[in-house]
Amino acid sequence: MSVTVQGRLPFGVVSDGETYRDFELRAGTLRDSVEAVEACGPDASNLVLRYAVLARRLTFLDAPITVTHEDLFRLLDRDVAAIQAAEDALEKKLDALSTP
Repeated sequence: MSVTVQGRLPFGVVSDGETYRDFELRAGTLRDSVEAVEACGPDASNLVLRYAVLARRLTFLDAPITVTHEDLFRLLDRDVAAIQAAEDALEKKLDALSTP
């Protein structure tokens, strides 16, 4: 099952001179968590791992870019807030789907 939400960053991610704002966030998987630990190492902080997992779940629409946690670290706070709002909306969607 693929559950997603879409959103828009106020400022966006810049890659090769292009700015990308529209994104889709999907529900996380165990694979996302394992790959984040493998990429960041077992000594990475919980915060670094949180954003490494988040980066794996994030797709920029109509953009040929793959976002990493390092890219997320360069975002302005307002952009991060937009992603966190999408994450909250996604959790609500998942909660609604799991309620009998």
